[in-house]
Amino acid sequence: MLRLLRRAGISGWPRLFHSMRASHQPELQREFPLHVVCSWLGNSPRIAQQSYLLVTEDDFA
Repeated sequence: MLRLLRRAGISGWPRLFHSMRASHQPELQREFPLHVVCSWLGNSPRIAQQSYLLVTEDDFA
């Protein structure tokens, strides 16, 4: 992933994969069951609920 970012002229950021998982988990969770999403992303339902499944501004809109 970092190689692709460099080729695109974009510098990486700290904890790249963690950041991508954290931002995409809630989106996937809206369409697929929690246990399936956790299997895809490599975390547990407990961790997902504690760390990633947060209420967003879009949820209030």
